[in-house]
Amino acid sequence: MLKRSLFVSLLLGFVSCGGKVSPTNNTESASNGRIIYLAKCIACHGNDGTKGLGGAKDLLASTLTNKEVIDIITTGKGSMAGYGAILSEEEIIQVTEYITTLRR
Repeated sequence: MLKRSLFVSLLLGFVSCGGKVSPTNNTESASNGRIIYLAKCIACHGNDGTKGLGGAKDLLASTLTNKEVIDIITTGKGSMAGYGAILSEEEIIQVTEYITTLRR
């Protein structure tokens, strides 16, 4: 019975916050972005952003603004598919924040 009560309490807490835990700072946001990057971007951009598979840009040398990066992640560019239908706006921002940590 105690396990069930604990489970219900945790579930209600999760649902009440919309099923998402918002990052509290840029470090946490970039960390969440890294997790998404490793799942979605590493195949073409590589672990450090320089792989360049299939024409993927070198993320370390990028001079794009955060807005430009968000637009590309959302809608895609060239052979890169957009992730606007796959990732939430918050997740796209988190990936963008992570990418900026890779820059030289």
